[in-house]
Amino acid sequence: MCQAPAPHENERRSAAWAGSGRIALWVEDGLGTIDTRTWKTHAIAADVTGAVATPYGIAAWTKTTDGIGVYKPDGTRRFQRLQGKQITAARAVGPTLYADTAANTRYSIDLRTGKTTGPLSTIARIITPSYVVIP
Repeated sequence: MCQAPAPHENERRSAAWAGSGRIALWVEDGLGTIDTRTWKTHAIAADVTGAVATPYGIAAWTKTTDGIGVYKPDGTRRFQRLQGKQITAARAVGPTLYADTAANTRYSIDLRTGKTTGPLSTIARIITPSYVVIP
């Protein structure tokens, strides 16, 4: 991600504040950060399917069975959990990350410690607040 790739049709791009003066940016070919003080980019992980920026790190997953990795804003991996499972989605609620798998199961991960619980007995829809632009 040292040089922005040319956009592909239907390519999904997302960005979020990652803390420590960095913006997390992810597209289908990778996850990286942009340092807002120098505007330098830093590649973190390849082939990212999705990511969630939280106050406890950036959680990212791929289409493979790598599970989910949680990274510090500087790109250092804090921990990797749920190896052997394909993650399809994740949501953060406070210090807890809820990760859904291709096997229709859900796990909770404490983002402070990395402790993983699951599969959970329910995969009820998790509702999280969304940001609204106030004029």
